[in-house]
Amino acid sequence: MVLLLGCSMAKECRAYTNVTPVAPPLPIPYGTHHTKMLVALYPDKVRVAIFTANFLSGDWNCKTQGVWYQDFDLKVVGDSGDEEEGPVIAAASPAAVHDFEADLVLYLSSLGHQVKLFCGELKRFDYSTARVALIPSVPGVHKGKGKQARQAHCKDRVCSLDPEASSNFVVSRVSCVQLDRLLKAFNIPETDNPLICQRNSTQGWNAGRSIPCPLKNMKSFLHKYLRKWTPPAALHRQNAMPHIKTYARFDPRDEKAGTLDWAIMTSSNMSKAAWGAFQKNKTQFMIRSYELGVMFLPPLLTRESSGPRMRLSVIGSKAAEDSGVVAREDSNTQQQATILLPLPFQFPLKTYDPKKDEPWVWDLTREDSDIFGSAYIPH
Repeated sequence: MVLLLGCSMAKECRAYTNVTPVAPPLPIPYGTHHTKMLVALYPDKVRVAIFTANFLSGDWNCKTQGVWYQDFDLKVVGDSGDEEEGPVIAAASPAAVHDFEADLVLYLSSLGHQVKLFCGELKRFDYSTARVALIPSVPGVHKGKGKQARQAHCKDRVCSLDPEASSNFVVSRVSCVQLDRLLKAFNIPETDNPLICQRNSTQGWNAGRSIPCPLKNMKSFLHKYLRKWTPPAALHRQNAMPHIKTYARFDPRDEKAGTLDWAIMTSSNMSKAAWGAFQKNKTQFMIRSYELGVMFLPPLLTRESSGPRMRLSVIGSKAAEDSGVVAREDSNTQQQATILLPLPFQFPLKTYDPKKDEPWVWDLTREDSDIFGSAYIPH
């Protein structure tokens, strides 16, 4: 087992002889390995899982998180030595799908020598059935337009997969606020851009310790972007505070709000450390931390180029109800045209009123008792 972690955890791993601890190189000060993922090898397949939870019981048991995974079988070689052709992927964005293996290997190779050796095993598997595109982030100062530089720049990656500009952007959870800069990077207007807030939960006040927004960062301009934490009832997540990081694009004017142009689940908070920043008159791009996410895009979800284009909708939305379809990836039904995502958005989004609803900040004392009878004292 190869375990990627911070240097401070290496000592704890010494008791486990089957664990090889690896501390990824961090060339920029204050950078972190923030990715949450698992790659599991089996005799006949590999499972790639990307999620938003740390390996902490509280993250998995008490918070709203996101998990994506897919299994990939061994590559099949025919008598002629050529690889067997896999399913035909819709041609709307072929490079995004067929680069899944290259993107995965390139990202993992950046994590260190031990992981790079492991990548040789990954090349034995067939990733042509991938239904998502990877959105990676690699720390460093990147120049030019090479593969590594493009992969490091998450914003360029997103825009290349979805070149048709739109004016709506949804943020479901954020702990590091750089909203004004990110809006400009994605060419998004400063209106109708929801950001969902968090309050008390079944963890009591302690849930807020995972939402590190200090008072100095809760700027007045943010208030117009705040939306209430109201996930669909079907998800049963109302009292489980969000640690999930999701971004999506939709048209709020659509009477069937809930149909998404695309959605991203990622480890990236809204920060320069995660998304990076241009330097030296935009001649170079600096990013501090490792991040990894997946992008759901209708063309990538369509199994065959001749099949119907999949529609992406949020569970609990009017668009999902009107579809009357609960589509599953493993289903053979040809009439399914909708993929339902269990994202924590309740449409229409409810406006957050700062005059009545107090935004959460984690550095203020809360003397009122929570559900456990405890007050909140900032660390």
